[in-house]
Amino acid sequence: MSQVESRDAVNSAVIAARVERIPIVSYHNRLMGILGLGMLFDAYDVYVIGVVMITVTSFHMSVAEMGYLVAASYVGQLVGALLLGYLAEVYGRKWAFIACMASFGILSIVAAFSWNVESLSIIRVFQGLGIGALPPVAGVLFSEFLPSNARGKMGVLFQTLFPVGATISPLLGKWFFNMFGPEIAWHLLFLVGGLPIFFAIYAYFRMPESPRWMAENGRYAEAEAVVDAMEKSAITAGVTLPPPVVSQTPAPSKTDTKWSELFSSEYRQRTILIWIQSFTAFFIVNVFTTFLPQLLTSVGGLSRDMALNIQTGFGIAQLCTVLTMAFIWDRHGRLPWFIGGYLVAVVGATIAWACYDVFGITGWVPIVFFGIPMLLGVYVNIGGVYVYHPELYPTRMRSWATGTGRAWRCIASIIAPVAVGQILGAQLGAGLVFLMFGGVALLGVIVMLTLGIETKNTALEKLAR
Repeated sequence: MSQVESRDAVNSAVIAARVERIPIVSYHNRLMGILGLGMLFDAYDVYVIGVVMITVTSFHMSVAEMGYLVAASYVGQLVGALLLGYLAEVYGRKWAFIACMASFGILSIVAAFSWNVESLSIIRVFQGLGIGALPPVAGVLFSEFLPSNARGKMGVLFQTLFPVGATISPLLGKWFFNMFGPEIAWHLLFLVGGLPIFFAIYAYFRMPESPRWMAENGRYAEAEAVVDAMEKSAITAGVTLPPPVVSQTPAPSKTDTKWSELFSSEYRQRTILIWIQSFTAFFIVNVFTTFLPQLLTSVGGLSRDMALNIQTGFGIAQLCTVLTMAFIWDRHGRLPWFIGGYLVAVVGATIAWACYDVFGITGWVPIVFFGIPMLLGVYVNIGGVYVYHPELYPTRMRSWATGTGRAWRCIASIIAPVAVGQILGAQLGAGLVFLMFGGVALLGVIVMLTLGIETKNTALEKLAR
């Protein structure tokens, strides 16, 4: 190792050690608020299409066309997760976060002026670029500010606004529908989705860059300025900070991001793990949540208002699930929650399938009493991936690797709505949909049991190896 490499490695390790010793203070809370609002807008723009599909009447969409429309956004999200995940390694996490917010906000306004299902699908593809990249970028950025003993709690708490965003879309949909009628309501829903443009401007001036990323890329003065501000916040709160303890042996700093490293001996297992966890969890949650109003009206026989009320209730249940995780996750660890969530999903999906195809129970009851618990079980995994996945990789490739996990979420979210749309369009029954979801959740159980790695209360630098 050259003298320059040794000095760079020591500087990066010192920055990380200084961050690790700072407890949660107002600085972290302000950052959590900014990133949390980003998650809220992201969730709103993801799930608003489910509300639009049951309010827009002029497009005359079939169930199969609805499946393709839902999938359209995830095509863009697939590209965005990979592209912006990589660019976040090169240009920084803050830049990528702001680009995501601005892009999907602008394109939500454009979507309000779409004239048929084809034009809306194309716009949703491009809107998906920013939607797909924001959660992993936000998760990576926040994790790099947090001490190991609070990373689970705070990393989950910042995501609590995601289910809030998922709840706002049906609430606004119901209100706009009753106030203005369906044909005006869906335009207004997309216009509300343009608000992130203004928030992106605010984040540009108020949100800091990751000190770990800056130190890794030789920007030590800027990294020190951010850590100085964090330490000042702690001292102002009356915290006595201990000296930083650099426990990691300095190693040569690799600042380049290589695709091949995902499959190196050090990270191959972790890469397979995050890809399959992302695929299985989001295969179920994204499509079922988006199709929930449609299932409740077409299969369950409920009114549009009642379907939106139930979806709102599901959003509240998501929020309660995430809050529960946040306050006990660091105590119990990641793996028990992930495995338990998948098992709940397997049981819920199996009972729902049996209701439809074995016992002949039809209508909304299986969807509400067994389908929604299935969703909440899987949501435990979704609530944790943006904390867990960044923990498994070093700073030089953390955003890129997490972005590839998000890409597999997008692949699942492209396949699943098309499959559900075809099943329902061919009148094969909701039971087959639940049977498919149960099999996917079972795969999640197997993968977490065989490949899962526990990460609680361990510094990022130690986990990265």
